[in-house]
Amino acid sequence: MKKNIPGFVPNINIGVLDIETYEDNGLAKCYAIGFYTSLDDKCKTFYINKNLDSDELIKRCLD
Repeated sequence: MKKNIPGFVPNINIGVLDIETYEDNGLAKCYAIGFYTSLDDKCKTFYINKNLDSDELIKRCLD
């Protein structure tokens, strides 16, 4: 990150969101989601499992 530019102010609210998907009968479904912001200590990841389908995985991540 360049800090020596006059007037440069970093935006700490910018983060990263990664969604891994697969195709099931022509529909894209999510099997993993991860995100990181500078407000977090570490990356938060969510994975699909037998009790958490693609839709619930996305809902849990957004909560």
